[in-house]
Amino acid sequence: MGRILDTWKGGLLAALLATLLPWAVQAQVAQDWSVASPATYGDMIALDQANNAYVAGSVPFSAMLIQKFSPSGVRLWEKVFDNPGTREQSSWVAVDAVGNAIVTGYLVAGDGVSPNGLVVLKYGPSG
Repeated sequence: MGRILDTWKGGLLAALLATLLPWAVQAQVAQDWSVASPATYGDMIALDQANNAYVAGSVPFSAMLIQKFSPSGVRLWEKVFDNPGTREQSSWVAVDAVGNAIVTGYLVAGDGVSPNGLVVLKYGPSG
């Protein structure tokens, strides 16, 4: 009898978890903010110690782009690196302990696909 009761309790617990867990997970998801930047795309995001978001992206077929957003989603600054006569594309961003953003990317060759050189940029906390 004890074994049957234990099995019944285990089955009841599993059924309750299967029913309530998806609801609990959905209840925890909430969007804090959203920003759209038309005619650009993002490649990488990094956070500093103050929870500011740094987004490295690109203006398609043109230039590297770095944007800094506050924890509430306000765009604090935006920088574009556009080397005349070449195309650049961002590939990575990291933020050091004092809030400097280091962005890497590459020059795009004439075929529009092949990397043709390395780009490294560093921006201070204020851009």
